[in-house]
Amino acid sequence: MFQADVLVVGGGLIGLACATEVARAGLRVRVISARHAGAASAASAGILAPSVGHSSAAARALAIRARDLYPDYVRSLAERTGVDVPLDRAGVLEVALDDADAHALQASLDAQAEWIDDRELRRLEPALAPAAGAAFHPDDGAVDARALLEAVRVDAERESRMSLADGRVVRVRPERRSITVELENGERAEAAWVIIAAGAWAGGLAGLPRPLPVTPTRGQMLAFESAGLAHVAMGPHGYLVPRGNRTLAGSTMEDVGFDGGTTAEGATILRDAAVGLSPALAGRAPLEHWAGLRPMTPDLLPIVGPDPDYVGLVYACGHSKNGVLLAPLTAQVVAGLLGGEPAVDVAPYTPARFGPSR
Repeated sequence: MFQADVLVVGGGLIGLACATEVARAGLRVRVISARHAGAASAASAGILAPSVGHSSAAARALAIRARDLYPDYVRSLAERTGVDVPLDRAGVLEVALDDADAHALQASLDAQAEWIDDRELRRLEPALAPAAGAAFHPDDGAVDARALLEAVRVDAERESRMSLADGRVVRVRPERRSITVELENGERAEAAWVIIAAGAWAGGLAGLPRPLPVTPTRGQMLAFESAGLAHVAMGPHGYLVPRGNRTLAGSTMEDVGFDGGTTAEGATILRDAAVGLSPALAGRAPLEHWAGLRPMTPDLLPIVGPDPDYVGLVYACGHSKNGVLLAPLTAQVVAGLLGGEPAVDVAPYTPARFGPSR
């Protein structure tokens, strides 16, 4: 019988990436995963844009480090699995549709960004709507999240020190020397280490020693025939991602619990935002419409690190909108924690920040 040193609760991108990194470090790992409709990994647009938006200096530095792991990460995955994961590092355009947006963006540019005026933007991306200009983030981009998840799954299946099991974990029982997980079907499993990587469902696990405020937020997406864009384009109401012969349009932010379905209203919102960024999409029928449930935390930062009271209980969840971006780095960090040499300081991401133990 396969006796695991480490149990991983959750078989999405984060869980599988952590599990394979830990297994390659020499530990035996069992991944226990339920099949949830609306799991976020495959639904993501895969945008790698730590330069966009407002975040603390520490959070941005972590995200940039994660982004810069990607070229080597997808290359090593392809070598081990034969699965090619398309990676776009052409840069991201943060588009200002009017003068007010332009002034705000220009005022917030960092040293790595470049301002592109309306004339240059029209030359660079003629399929975009007339705009006042754009902030260009040259090191950002996107990764094909579906191909990435496939590659990570193949990698996990080929790792001899790993076992993949179907099942829904409902309770975790931490003790000083080992941790037990209980499955919905009554089965139990025990190991010295347990990694919580259950995505939007992490907050519903019973028995955890402290509150875990991870809640689902639905994001709907559309895919259209390609609009002819060369860069990821982000506007005030949505974004467009070139993906081969398609253009992805996203995304909604909906507080609907664990409903991973799509709606006509969501499709209308997405279509309007997409056409507002690229009129070339007007009149085109969507090729695909899907949704995923993001695992959100109150401060939008991940929960990564050991439990303060039970060092064998490690959290790798709550990645909010940045699960794909942070996956390779999270895997390195978790493997380092189990080996005693964490890759980064995880203090800002500790689960203890949300309150004392129960």
